[in-house]
Amino acid sequence: MIRAYMRRIKVPLPLDPQEFEGYLIKELHYLLRVRIEARLRAVGIHLSFAHAEILHQLMHEPGLSSAQLARRCGVTPQTMNTLVAALAEQGVLERRVHPENARVMRCFIRPDGAQAFARGRRIADGVIEQMLQPMSKAERIQFKDSLRRCIAALEHVPDSGVAER
Repeated sequence: MIRAYMRRIKVPLPLDPQEFEGYLIKELHYLLRVRIEARLRAVGIHLSFAHAEILHQLMHEPGLSSAQLARRCGVTPQTMNTLVAALAEQGVLERRVHPENARVMRCFIRPDGAQAFARGRRIADGVIEQMLQPMSKAERIQFKDSLRRCIAALEHVPDSGVAER
């Protein structure tokens, strides 16, 4: 019924979603996240992909605020506050008042958080290795390079004012 309606109003039928790079990227991200989280839970590590991303950011740059973490992780400040509060409640990270601005709380990983992150990272690396297993070493290098070039290209695309095709 929908297809007949679409033909009647002269809307071209969409291609199979598998034909779109954006769909494939979304599907890859989704499956990677689901597989990693399932493996983490199976060994008793109760960190979501989002929690792991926060810990990853803090491992590289301790002392980030929730607002900075939100920008880096691509979520709203409200969502980040909820995620950070959960990690603080678990004892994985701690918040400290910023020395120059008492309204800003800086986040730091606690030793238990660093250990959980390291364990989780090994598990995630195993899932990623399984994902890349069908590729040769040269294909892996090319894949990583292609991803970096796609990211760099999108960094130069304005958020608005771009005409549709």
